[in-house]
Amino acid sequence: MPSLTHVSSSPVAEAAPNPGHVVVVPIFDTHSTAVRVLIDRLKLPSKHELDEKETRSSTIRLAHAATGRMKEVTIVAGNLKAGRIVENNKEVYPVAEIIDIIQSQVLDLPDISLEVSEELQSNNPRLCEAVLRSVFAPRGPGESLEDCVRSAQVVKQAFTLQPNVYAKAESRALKVAQYRRAELQLKLESLQKDEDALVPPAQFDDPVVYQSWKMEELQLLSNLVDLFGNLPSFSGGVQVKIISGEGLKQDATPKCSPPIFKKKVVESRVYCSVTILPARPGNMPSPGESEDGIVDRTPAFFSEVVSCIEDADWNSQSPWIPVSSMQDRILVDVWEKNDNAVKMEDSEPQPEAINDISPTKLANIRGIFKKQNTVRRKKIAPWNGDLFLGHVMISFSHIESQALAHGGVQGQSPATSYMLADERGRQGASTVSLQFTCSCERFYRDAPPNKLLLMPPVEDIETAFDNFVHLAFHAENEALFQLGPQWRQLAYTFGAHYRIRAERCALGIVNVMVGLFQEDARYCIGIVPEWLAVCSSVKDGRLTKSELALHCHICVSLMKPVVHALENFQTLFPGNKPKEAIPRLIELLSLILRWESDSANIYIPLRSFIQSSCERRLLRHLFKDTDDRAMKELTAQSVLKAVQLVRSDILEQSTVFMVAFPDGFNLPQITAPMYYKLVCHYVSTFMSESSPSTLTKEHAEILHEFTLLRGDVKELGIQVPDFNIESLFNNYLEQWIGSLAPRMIGWVGSSVDKETWEPLSTQPLVSSSVADLYVMIGQVVDEVALRLSSFSLKNEYIIKLVDAICQCIQDYVDTLEKLCYQELHKDIAKIHGNRPNNVSTFGCSRAVYIQMNNINEILGEQKKLKCYLLLKWQSTTFNKHKETSKGLHLQGDMDMIDKEFTKLEKSVQQVLSELIEATVERTLFQFKSCLPIVDITNEQGNLSVAKQQQSLVNDLDQHLTVMRESLHPELIHQFLRDLPGALLWCMEAIALNFDDDGIVTEVQCRDLGTLQDNLNKQFCGLQNTFPFFSKEGSSRFQKILACRAMDSQKLCDIYWQVWKNYQKINELPGNIIPSSRSNGQRGLSQTKSLNNGANGYNVEGTMTEIQLHVLDYLSALTCKSDRKSRELVVSHGSIAKTKYMQVELRLGKEKTLATYSCRLHLTAIIGVVIYYNFTAHVGLQF
Repeated sequence: MPSLTHVSSSPVAEAAPNPGHVVVVPIFDTHSTAVRVLIDRLKLPSKHELDEKETRSSTIRLAHAATGRMKEVTIVAGNLKAGRIVENNKEVYPVAEIIDIIQSQVLDLPDISLEVSEELQSNNPRLCEAVLRSVFAPRGPGESLEDCVRSAQVVKQAFTLQPNVYAKAESRALKVAQYRRAELQLKLESLQKDEDALVPPAQFDDPVVYQSWKMEELQLLSNLVDLFGNLPSFSGGVQVKIISGEGLKQDATPKCSPPIFKKKVVESRVYCSVTILPARPGNMPSPGESEDGIVDRTPAFFSEVVSCIEDADWNSQSPWIPVSSMQDRILVDVWEKNDNAVKMEDSEPQPEAINDISPTKLANIRGIFKKQNTVRRKKIAPWNGDLFLGHVMISFSHIESQALAHGGVQGQSPATSYMLADERGRQGASTVSLQFTCSCERFYRDAPPNKLLLMPPVEDIETAFDNFVHLAFHAENEALFQLGPQWRQLAYTFGAHYRIRAERCALGIVNVMVGLFQEDARYCIGIVPEWLAVCSSVKDGRLTKSELALHCHICVSLMKPVVHALENFQTLFPGNKPKEAIPRLIELLSLILRWESDSANIYIPLRSFIQSSCERRLLRHLFKDTDDRAMKELTAQSVLKAVQLVRSDILEQSTVFMVAFPDGFNLPQITAPMYYKLVCHYVSTFMSESSPSTLTKEHAEILHEFTLLRGDVKELGIQVPDFNIESLFNNYLEQWIGSLAPRMIGWVGSSVDKETWEPLSTQPLVSSSVADLYVMIGQVVDEVALRLSSFSLKNEYIIKLVDAICQCIQDYVDTLEKLCYQELHKDIAKIHGNRPNNVSTFGCSRAVYIQMNNINEILGEQKKLKCYLLLKWQSTTFNKHKETSKGLHLQGDMDMIDKEFTKLEKSVQQVLSELIEATVERTLFQFKSCLPIVDITNEQGNLSVAKQQQSLVNDLDQHLTVMRESLHPELIHQFLRDLPGALLWCMEAIALNFDDDGIVTEVQCRDLGTLQDNLNKQFCGLQNTFPFFSKEGSSRFQKILACRAMDSQKLCDIYWQVWKNYQKINELPGNIIPSSRSNGQRGLSQTKSLNNGANGYNVEGTMTEIQLHVLDYLSALTCKSDRKSRELVVSHGSIAKTKYMQVELRLGKEKTLATYSCRLHLTAIIGVVIYYNFTAHVGLQF
């Protein structure tokens, strides 16, 4: 909705000359007290009252956990009077009772606990031992001991047991793990006798199902017993870490060698090999050699080859090397590569170079080396001939005693230095540092003496499983969504070890997740796959009674939180992110209601929950503030905000959330009608409870937003009723429309008070107030159009709007007219006769011209406004109800607008005409005050009459120049059209002494004629086609001057002739004296005469020269001083004026004026009227 502080985009507003000028229109009382309604007084609707009739139905599956029976029931929309009916042997329930129906599944259950204990069992050694049993149990193919050890370490970290307590639990678990085959054999025998403690036959309603499961389980147990029966009784392994060696230097220089070799040493390249020596019956293992000293055993590991002089660092660790018995030994040999390099040490220069040794000496040296090498190195490696440096031999039992001193199946001995022995077993000075890691497992085929050792360490192994899963979720960094791969593997290993049914394991994990429910996509992604396989077993009837009870408990526990999440889906998953959240949530709902992931058959429940989401969200919009705090009152602002947010919700549901719902579930088709009906209810209740005195801006915006909401709903193809919401606003609307005129008039007064009357930069002839006026009117039209678009339009609304606009404009015109008259009449009395001769007093303030231009601008703006109103009136936004409204015809509305605007335009034109006449009048007063001939007592001044006249003409010329620059061309044209005739009238009045200011002399009359000529010359240049004064006006003025110069007797004779003709014309038959008006104009200087004899026509009717009126001759006689002229004036003055007034006022012959004073007053009025009509007669081409 456009703001009132923004310039309207209408053509009227675009005409504003000042684009940067912002108009604030106080149309609405935004500071009024907000309308509030106590929430307690609002009637809250029930959803079934607003729900539409839905013909479709859905079916859900129910299971009675106490009896194991299952059934399908039908769910329908709305309410049922009986609460439940039976149709076609199937129970039918209303959707409002669906939560109660789901909860009924766990009724009449025995006293068993289905919920997981909230207290973690991390300090329970029995539970820890049970878990470790499953970890240390013999593994199948593809499972390594390292995985077992890592799992045991994870379990150890999850429990908070003391080290000694954990060690005992681990020791017991390891001991029992050795009898895994016997444990499985015992389980097999119990099941064969139908005495299995976990799954007795009574847990199954259908014996066939039990037998089917029993046969599968017996086969599995039998296979496991055979598998573990083939395992060896002992299984071990060792890892050897060769750390370093010391004292491995061999003396390569003979004692008898020359001094040149004393500074040289041998750099060796050494490595180690690891060999497993299997035990020999009856004898201790020992290294064997052939006669030539070559080792005939294949090592299991070779270390890296490192270079050294005396000490070597390997830090090389072998992989796991299998050991077949405790009597096996580990042999570590140290070898030297046979390609040793000789390195010269840095020392002082030798006196004798190697090349200077004689061949005989070199031969002796080689012999010495050869002899010693042959003696010391008899043993060589068979794979490459490397030289033997020594070995270490350690029994596996010794390693096991050190590495597994504290129990366990895998351990590491401390790093130890061992002395190397030669090929004969003699220990030398060289040592090697070794560290061993070993694993050792024993398996027994037979049962232990005490079979109680084979029983689980806890009473209820299934409860122990649930507690372990709970601990697993807590241990894995507070996991709330799903178990990680390692913990998941541990959980299912636990279940498989104790032969807990897979369905029960899955239900146990799901049951733990129920207690950790989160309105999060990751939670739904984790729980749905976990539960889905179990739901398939539920439908097939393959669950035990306890498993079915747990399944029903899960359904009941998840129902409310899942429904709550669906009812708040827009709040929980804004922008449909993550995209998997809502589909997974719907899938979870389908598992609860139908035990399957297909949501096609839960349309009615899902529809009901989504409709509830509309109600919840709207209540949140209405009764919660921005800080999510509950409000005690409902305000117009909150209602408006709620309707706006509802529109936003519908748009978001149509564009963003639509894809998150299953096919066939048209989200906006379900939410939009519910939103619409809820909004109608609350708006209706709010309006009925509130009683605002005027239609505030918020009320109008509420209706506007409601209309837009209704349009949004209809655009979705949904037909909804109106609920008569608009009628609630009619009273307020009428008051609001009626308040437009005073508000706009108030704005006009404020705008004019702030006006500086400075011209605009873009339009120098007008000021800002007229531009602001039409910007404001444009805003009003747009605002009213916006408001009325929400209503069924009536003629009176448009009439009131047009009337308010016309009142506002008329008030503006009247205000400017008053200001103009105040300025034009200011000090006008002082102008007459009080001006120094060298100072010009022509003209007035420029503000007057700006004000007159503003008034004239209205005529042009009115045409634009009228076109804009008609366009707005014809538009669909402003007139969308016209086709259905009775008696509302577009042509009649157009005629009404045109009539009101024509009336206003005539009024404005009349004001402009009167202001132009007032301006002319002011100019005449200024002109008369500046005439150099008025003061008859001072005919000889400092300046000559000619110079004074020229100064007067120049001042008038300057005055006209200023007016041409300041006034609108149309206004200056009117002014210049009237000015010449007015000037002639002024000079005639002086010549005939109309104002009784003193009779001018004949000389002064000649000066007036000279002034007329000067004015003609000044304002009628070569470029002008027409003279300044009209030909008829000039002739009349010259006739008056001639009468003044005429002899009294002759003038009297002419008067008597004119008087007789005047009387003869006025004696025509009829009740009304003929008027001298012609074409609505009258005046003493009319070009068409009052009568033929008195004004230019002779008695025969032929055209003669310009004649004066009988009163003109009488006035000329008044200026004569002889006795005959005075007698004639006294005797005929009253009669002539009376006759003339009867003609001009169109009085009957028998009527005369009442009193003398009244006649004088009317005579003055007639004189002014004659003057104004005369000025309208005389035109100027200037």
